[in-house]
Order: sequence, then C-alpha cells, then structure tokens
Amino acid sequence: MPKKKYKSGTREALGFFVRSSWEANYAFFLAWQKIRFEYEPAEFFFEKIKRGTRSYKPDFWLPDKKEWHEVKGWMTPSSATKLKRMAKYYPEEKIVIIGKEFFQDIERKRICRLIPNWECKHNS
Repeated sequence: MPKKKYKSGTREALGFFVRSSWEANYAFFLAWQKIRFEYEPAEFFFEKIKRGTRSYKPDFWLPDKKEWHEVKGWMTPSSATKLKRMAKYYPEEKIVIIGKEFFQDIERKRICRLIPNWECKHNS
C-alpha cells in the first residue's frame, strides 16, 4: 500500500494541528525565514449565502504583510468557490495561493535540507 503523502496531525515542532504535510512544511518555511504568521486565526462568513460554501478559513495570516496565504496542492470546486466568494464579499483581504510549484521548487533545489523539520525525501 502506498504511503499517505499529505498527513494531517499535530507537529511537535510547531505545537499545533495542520491539515497536511504541505501546511506543516509551509509553517516550517515561514519560521525558517523568520516571517511572523498565525495558523487559521480567522474564519470569514458569507452571510448572504444560504446553501453550499458559507464560510472560509484561510491557512496562514502574515500580519506584517497583511495578507493571507492559502496552501493548495490542487484546486477543488469547493476551494474555487471559497476564493471567489472571498473576492466578492471581502475584497480588501489579500489572498496568496501557495501551490505545488512552491514545494516542488524547494525540493528540486534541495533547499528543504536547510529548513528544520521539513518533511521531504531529501532531508536525510
């Protein structure tokens, strides 16, 4: 059986629960870069929506940049809906998508070896 690639759970080095290894790795990256962040500190509600996606909780808040960072390996229809509704109902909130290309680049360049606790095959 193949090993599960994106494991949710609490990371001791972080001290909080994350939904995937990519979210954990992004937190490790931000810490390594000494970028202040909060993990899932707020939830946005779409009050006028009666069915379907009625709220959105971005992954990371970077207070010094005043922007949200969302880790996305792939864009599901639900994720796309949340982002469209955020743009409509909260246009003042900046959301940056951190996609698979970010993680592939970090691993391809083997930068992951420099980041403490990074969960990748090249870390040994």
